[in-house]
Amino acid sequence: MRRELILITAPAICGVLLLATSQLDLYLFEQGVITAREAVGYELVFFVAGFVAIFVQLLFGIRWLWGKRWKPLVQSILSTITFLILFVIAGVNGAAILNAT
Repeated sequence: MRRELILITAPAICGVLLLATSQLDLYLFEQGVITAREAVGYELVFFVAGFVAIFVQLLFGIRWLWGKRWKPLVQSILSTITFLILFVIAGVNGAAILNAT
């Protein structure tokens, strides 16, 4: 059960960390501490981790669907949607960084 909870919440956590990183990168870029390439590099880690977690959730989602376990299936769908919404918001921040250069 604990592993399932980690698997279910992983994309949402990656989304929150991606958003926090993009906000921090935008602030540091405005201060002149980092370049745009460094800012995108910091965000790439959470971007890739989030999409890997979504792929793993997809595989487990098929298993949960087959076993008619609706609760973890719905939770994983909501976690994926949360990641995608936060990804779009962080992408807008990243676009602001690249547009400013």
